[in-house]
Order: sequence, then C-alpha cells, then structure tokens
Amino acid sequence: FSSVSKRLSGESQHDPSAPNDSQHTFPPLRGLKNLGHTCYQNATLHMLFSCFDFMNALHATTYRPEIPLTSAFCITHSELKSRRCSVPIVPRSVKDAIDGTTEKFAACKEHDAHEFLTYLLDCMHDELEGAPNRIDEPVPTADFYTKIKRCLRCRKCGYSR
Repeated sequence: FSSVSKRLSGESQHDPSAPNDSQHTFPPLRGLKNLGHTCYQNATLHMLFSCFDFMNALHATTYRPEIPLTSAFCITHSELKSRRCSVPIVPRSVKDAIDGTTEKFAACKEHDAHEFLTYLLDCMHDELEGAPNRIDEPVPTADFYTKIKRCLRCRKCGYSR
C-alpha cells in the first residue's frame, strides 16, 4: 500500500525497468471543489481526465473562443494536473459553460453522473464538429459514440420496424 501511495503522490523513485511512458503518470493527489451538489460533475470530470489519449487529443484542438465548453474543460484539466498548487481546483468555468447551454444542471440540485457525462460529451462533440477551420478528421469525442439499431418484430405477423 505504501508504494502505491508514494507513486500516486509523486514521491517514488523512477523504476528504470518500467516502460518510459510519462504521459500516464499521475500528478500529486488533488481534487475538484464541490460547488454545491456538484459531485456528479466532479466524478464525471475526474473520469474523463483519466482518459489520457482523449485528453491529449482534446488539448491539441482547444483554447479557442468558439468552443467555450471544451476550452473550459481542458483549462480545468490543465489546472488540476499542475504541480504548482496543492489546493483543490474550482471547476467554475466548466459549470458556467454547461449552464450557458442548458438550465438542466443550473440549480444546485443532485443530478445523475451518467446523464451529465452524456450531455457534456454531446455538447463538446457539437462544439468541435461545428468549429470553424476544423481539420477534416474525427473529433476526439467521436470515440465515445456508438450507434444502436433497434428492431421491433411481431412474432405473429412478422412485421418489423
């Protein structure tokens, strides 16, 4: 347990036999400040922030005014992984950007993390797809999308839709 704790806090020595993959190391433990019933938001942000390839791809496409939610998301991620400060990060810019798109999460009420995740990814996807001067390649959020085909079939007559 102590070696895991040391690794997570950044105290452990580098193991020369370990693969050299610095992008997958964790910064010292930090968190996101609860803004009043925003645990659903913080859990979702932490989960997405741990998707290294997704975050690297997002950082390469953001920080433009025409994609405010995605930019706020990436700025919060950068602040969280910064080693300059040990206090929790206030994810106000993400909350404000989400609140600017819908009133669904505006009140300080409890919400479902999965519902927030779906909405957040949809909004960022729409921002990135609609951004001017977009390179003609899939946007990073496309990896989260699946298509489900539902077919209802009547067992008696064979009708389907």
